[in-house]
Amino acid sequence: MAVMRCTLVLLAVTAAAAASGAAGTPPPTFPHPPLTACPNPSTVRALDVSAYAGRWYQAAVSARFAARSEANAPCVTADYTVNGSTIEVVNCKQEVAATASTPATVGCTRGVAFPPPPGGDPGKLSVQFPVMPAPGPYWVVDLVGRASAGYHASVVYSCVLRRGVPVQDLFILSRTPRIARHPRRALSRLYWRVMKKGVLLERDNALTVTKQGKRCAYRGDPGVKVVIS
Repeated sequence: MAVMRCTLVLLAVTAAAAASGAAGTPPPTFPHPPLTACPNPSTVRALDVSAYAGRWYQAAVSARFAARSEANAPCVTADYTVNGSTIEVVNCKQEVAATASTPATVGCTRGVAFPPPPGGDPGKLSVQFPVMPAPGPYWVVDLVGRASAGYHASVVYSCVLRRGVPVQDLFILSRTPRIARHPRRALSRLYWRVMKKGVLLERDNALTVTKQGKRCAYRGDPGVKVVIS
């Protein structure tokens, strides 16, 4: 199935003005000069891990991660389950759409996330999957909504050095398949907020919108074939 993905236009002056509350310069999509080290953006001051648990729908993701790790697949979700001192992670994406004679196939990967040590920054978690030699950063740089309601949206940032080159990944997650009535406006606003915290994506690594909705098959849906890798 051909997957349609739309590049999130973050250079629109009107979207930037709505996000910032002023008709100023729109948020850049790439740093200048190029990054030579990973940024150190501020993270959330408080994070209730139990409230954060549950299912999140990926609303948008940086382009390089979408191509590298998700094969630009639609219907991407993340399920978090607190398991003692760690958090079980199950990331899934739709690999094959359902037909009249065959069920949809959802491919999933299991991992484990680790809360920060006592006294550490609440938003600086780490996560590890089988293909990773060591845990990588899972930094919650922004949250929307109250912990008592399970939060509504989350922005997660990761950056690691590979052969001396910073590799950045950014994820915007939503509790619902549609993040807001006007998704692009909401995504632009969230990116503007984290940009002011120090997150700057390269031009070829701009946010892309992840397809979600009624035509998606998700882990746990009746009749869906789930493949765990």
